[in-house]
Amino acid sequence: MTGLPRADVVEQDLLRELILDRLLTPAEAAQRLNLSTSTLAKKRLNGSGPRYSKLSRSVRYSSESLDSWIRECERKRTRDDAAA
Repeated sequence: MTGLPRADVVEQDLLRELILDRLLTPAEAAQRLNLSTSTLAKKRLNGSGPRYSKLSRSVRYSSESLDSWIRECERKRTRDDAAA
């Protein structure tokens, strides 16, 4: 044993760092969505907002979850809101 970390452990650590680098704070997510942080918090509370991760006591959003939520909110006409 050389004392060096195994390749799979190093790869997992790098993946974790890449994922965490792409996570946004609620303030960053709200800015990206053009919402107030309060509105985003209310949507998180009632379950109508984008998916988020809870890391200890910190809330984080992935870019992918924001993009997905935006697509879910798309409507073709006003009448489509009644079905949502």
